[in-house]
Amino acid sequence: MANIFTSQYNEKLYAVSLYVYNPDTAYELYIYKNPKNGVISLHELPSHNQSGTIDYPGYRTIKLTKPVKLNPNDRYSVVINLPDTQDRNKTPIGIAYSDNPGVSYMSNDGIVWTDVVGFFQNGAVSIKAFTKLDFPEMTYLYLDTISDGHI
Repeated sequence: MANIFTSQYNEKLYAVSLYVYNPDTAYELYIYKNPKNGVISLHELPSHNQSGTIDYPGYRTIKLTKPVKLNPNDRYSVVINLPDTQDRNKTPIGIAYSDNPGVSYMSNDGIVWTDVVGFFQNGAVSIKAFTKLDFPEMTYLYLDTISDGHI
């Protein structure tokens, strides 16, 4: 499952969230910046990937091991594979989340992706992305002053 987002500013993607139905759910997470083939770039490595296990069912947030730097208007996809999930037909779909095509996708093989809007009106897979503004590093100059105002 995957969602595509567009950054508005200089940002850093630092976490994603999703719903899982079972305890101890293994996941594989991939981030693609400006994907060339819809959700992914077939002949390019993802900008970030990690895997792990989600201990408890429910709405869960996964902190990225390394933030992904995003520039204004970068398109990026958050792709999540749950390889051991026996409930493949229970993919979390958020109703009235999005009625825009080209935002939310499903795939059986990770190569061919189908837009969810074609199957669920006003629906999208329940993946969210969390970013923070990426400010340039600043240098601070601290001045001590004497009581008369002179340095």
